[in-house]
Amino acid sequence: MQQAIQGAKGVTWALYQCHYGASTPKPTRLATNLPGPLTEASEWPVFDDDGWYAGPLSSCGHYHNQPLQGLEGDQWRTGPSAAYPSAFCYYLAQLCLGAIITAPQLADTGAVGQVEHEAERYAMQELDTGKPVTRTAVSTLFSLLPKEPPHKAAGSLEGLVFVSGGFSKGGIVGLRQNCRLFPRSTLLVNKFIKEQAPHHCYAAFSILHNVKAEAHKDLGNAPTMNLLIGVSQFVDGGLWVEASDGTHKLTIKDQDVFGTVHAVCNSTVLFDARNSWHATMPWTGDRLVIAAYNPAFAENLPAQQHQQLRDLGFPLDLDPQDANVPSSSTLPSGLGDAGVDSEVLGAAGDDGDSAVHEEVQVLGSSEEDASEGKGEKFDPSFSRALGPPMQCHHEGYTKEFVDGFGLCSPGRWPPEARGHLQTLEERKHVASVMKILEDLVQDAIPDVKRKSMELALGRLESSPFTEEQLWRARERICDLLPAPETAREVPERQPFLLHMLGQSLKLLNDPDWEILCQGPESFAEGVPLGCNGELKRTPQVFRERVKSRKLDETDFQPIMQNYSSAELTQNQLEEKFKQDEALGRMIATTEAAARQEYPEVLVAALGAICKPNGDVRPLHDATHGVRINNRITVPDRLETPGPEEIVEMVTRAKATKQAAFCISADISAAHRCVKIKKSDWGRLGCKTCSSSQTLWINTVGTFGVSSASYHWSRLFGAIGRWALRIMAQRWTLQIIYVDDLHVVVVGPDRFKTLWLLLAAYEVAGTPFNYAKFKGGHEAEFVGYFLSYADHRAGISERRCRWVLDWIASVERDRWMVLGRNLAEFVGRMTFVGRLVGWVRPFLDWQPQSAPWRSNYPNYQVQELQQQVDQMSRLLHRHELEIMHLRVDSGFVLHLGAGTRGIIRTLVAASAEYANKKMKEPRMHLTLKQTMLLTVFRTLKDRLAKMEETPDLLAHVRRLGWHHPTDSQWLHLRWSQEREQLIPEEPQRMFPHAALSSHLDSILEILEEDKVLHQLSATRRFNDQTDSTVMFFIRVSLQGQKAQLLFQRLLALCGLGCLQMIDATLRRERLEPQPLAKQLRNLSDRRNRY
Repeated sequence: MQQAIQGAKGVTWALYQCHYGASTPKPTRLATNLPGPLTEASEWPVFDDDGWYAGPLSSCGHYHNQPLQGLEGDQWRTGPSAAYPSAFCYYLAQLCLGAIITAPQLADTGAVGQVEHEAERYAMQELDTGKPVTRTAVSTLFSLLPKEPPHKAAGSLEGLVFVSGGFSKGGIVGLRQNCRLFPRSTLLVNKFIKEQAPHHCYAAFSILHNVKAEAHKDLGNAPTMNLLIGVSQFVDGGLWVEASDGTHKLTIKDQDVFGTVHAVCNSTVLFDARNSWHATMPWTGDRLVIAAYNPAFAENLPAQQHQQLRDLGFPLDLDPQDANVPSSSTLPSGLGDAGVDSEVLGAAGDDGDSAVHEEVQVLGSSEEDASEGKGEKFDPSFSRALGPPMQCHHEGYTKEFVDGFGLCSPGRWPPEARGHLQTLEERKHVASVMKILEDLVQDAIPDVKRKSMELALGRLESSPFTEEQLWRARERICDLLPAPETAREVPERQPFLLHMLGQSLKLLNDPDWEILCQGPESFAEGVPLGCNGELKRTPQVFRERVKSRKLDETDFQPIMQNYSSAELTQNQLEEKFKQDEALGRMIATTEAAARQEYPEVLVAALGAICKPNGDVRPLHDATHGVRINNRITVPDRLETPGPEEIVEMVTRAKATKQAAFCISADISAAHRCVKIKKSDWGRLGCKTCSSSQTLWINTVGTFGVSSASYHWSRLFGAIGRWALRIMAQRWTLQIIYVDDLHVVVVGPDRFKTLWLLLAAYEVAGTPFNYAKFKGGHEAEFVGYFLSYADHRAGISERRCRWVLDWIASVERDRWMVLGRNLAEFVGRMTFVGRLVGWVRPFLDWQPQSAPWRSNYPNYQVQELQQQVDQMSRLLHRHELEIMHLRVDSGFVLHLGAGTRGIIRTLVAASAEYANKKMKEPRMHLTLKQTMLLTVFRTLKDRLAKMEETPDLLAHVRRLGWHHPTDSQWLHLRWSQEREQLIPEEPQRMFPHAALSSHLDSILEILEEDKVLHQLSATRRFNDQTDSTVMFFIRVSLQGQKAQLLFQRLLALCGLGCLQMIDATLRRERLEPQPLAKQLRNLSDRRNRY
């Protein structure tokens, strides 16, 4: 049994059925693989040496004297006990409910139990007397009630508790089971509390017996006062509450906090449990206390459950009119509807008073819920979504969905579960903003489907929304906010409307709205680098960082010299910095002037990376010498989506059984959109040349500073959450990885939904790079490939090609490899292995005596060869599988390096393109267009020269490229026997007279339309390359011009005229790639395939 449960990734736990109304204990063990049911006694049973049961289930806490042996009348006494009590059946049903996104209508469970509980009989007797309730009566009642261990976050499992009233947990609100199992007991306790504190309003209480709570804050409670009442007689055991004028010191999270100790015995204490640290002081004796409190979002209870609490004696601090939500309930039908007067459960199990999943916060009293014993805990209700977040199922394990927008992001929940916990005011605000966005999309995009197709094909160079249209929408949104004039302001040096977003997120109760525009260290005023420990935990957005990477330790040197890569590109860097200066991202000054203005001036070493388009990306080394990164500590852990989320998105889109449409978007200069605090500007100095007198100072986030990614993630996380909250339950899933955004929408309104989402981002000020948008039914995203048409997910072809190229280069070098190159390969393969699981077993092949660590190169080379051999065979099999999935729209172009070759011409064209790109960033042509245009222009020029030179034409005919007499070009093929090109049999020819117009047509299409999808070389080349270079060409097949270009290239395949530039063109056959064949041959030679 144990093997079966563990094999199914299940859990098991034990309980007593008498806690659910049974007349006898009836200990019962359950097992399931549903998410959520983690409770007490969740371990396997243990037996002592004599075979007696030793745990983990302890005593039930009841006194049972009803015999089960023999007959009672003509019925066996065990007969009634054979059936589960109705409350226990309801508990099992609720466990199943936690695994379902939307719940069906729940039936009324009817009367619970056939035998009235002793505690209920005692409570009825006390209530019938009509006298005030004494502390002795409460103590007696507690001794009769079923008890549970305190929540594990209290820091100790010692003690017992009984809880009744409302609850809010995991995005679900409802009534605890004890409200219906022990109504008279609840009424008696409430009578006692009202007699002790007549004016205190609350919706739940806990009776706590010998519970020691460590210092914590109850973030799961509403922002109202908590009441603590001493019931029994004990010595000391006061309540310590944080106070600025306090004299009693406690150490909390390595900091000294002062507070005041309030006496509890025979007394009452009112305190702010949500915002103040508080803890239980040591005591002697038997400590029994009652805590009366309000769970967060208790106002979201349906009207009937509000009335049930009032009937049970809870003095609610709510207007019953506000709770009357017959048609616009914040809960979906089936949860908390008429006839359901017991607790509604989420992922936590029965009533959530025991151990729960780590992401579900148990909301309870000030002492029961010590959720802050080790720091603030995440409250999922901030997402305003119902139930648990989505779970990713990949490679045999399960994890919570990460969308990159923070823990409280509604995007972590299924679309149909979002927004159910929004208040009426939040819903009104969402509806008003959505109406503005709908008007914006309708005004700017008459045909959303056509515009979506253009977007997916990368044909949009800029936003379809004009600045006038965007500002008109922004003005209307600002008019909805408390301070509209302030909301219209755009803080300098960054693009976002932070005040508008901050005010709107505040109305939507986002937990991190203040960082946008509130205070001197907000994104509007500038955030600190964190050199002086200014960065604090944000538990509602990020999990806590538990480990960090060790940085290089170097001697402090405030002025560093640039790396050679920067020195060689100083002119391009200068131009780049001037562009940033115009955008407010940098300031040009001198060291002397900077030292007068800033408290600390540091000049970091600068490196540079050349992008494929010819641009230069500066790298700011904030570690070596200046030691900025060594001083920064980011307490939050950044989580980004990975293969688990990729697979889950495809799976969930498939589950809808509706057509899907996806987009992968790029955000321009993401890190540079974060404004840095002015006092830190001096620490972000650099120079384009080490000897330059000009000091360039960054005023915004800088690539190379360790806190830059954290600040960007926090900033755009808030923006993404704003867009998701506005989208409410429209079906969209989105993930963000730094500056790459991937969105999928489904359903008949998918194109409108897509543009509404993009409009929300645009209104917020997001600087999209529309030229880099791509998508449709499939798209690539940070090295992954997603296909929603046939529901596939994998790595991109470019990533796979890099691996094959690396292996080929290592074989050419006779398996000699540098340590850093091997480390890079392993890193890349680790990325591949996250999605392609069968690769992972081959990654653990770096022995302690690795080639770069030892003096045994022969042994290490042999080991590397064996491992690469095994990897090559697996990669070749993978290549065979994906080979059949390629679209047959490609060509292969071979360019020779002989005297007729044009490789040097292409290198020169590439350099010229890079220079033009620096001067004209928005060039019409792309690099791949420029390169292919150069090929065919050179071919046309040489053909024209041949027509003017009879000797050259005669030479071409002698070589067999041209017909000896007719003015026609021959189609050639490679002969293995002769090892040269020979005419095809039967001969196919192409008239020379038509060739010029044929090439003109190709050049015209390449210059005017973006139908060229790919032109990539299989390896790097330069003007010193002395061997053939192979290029892959892939063209679009959509549109008349695209089809015409395809036909034109098809006619040139194998044509002899291409030999004028030492080139051959052929179709890309649906067969293994050349490198894949090479891998297969490698394995064949070693008899291991």
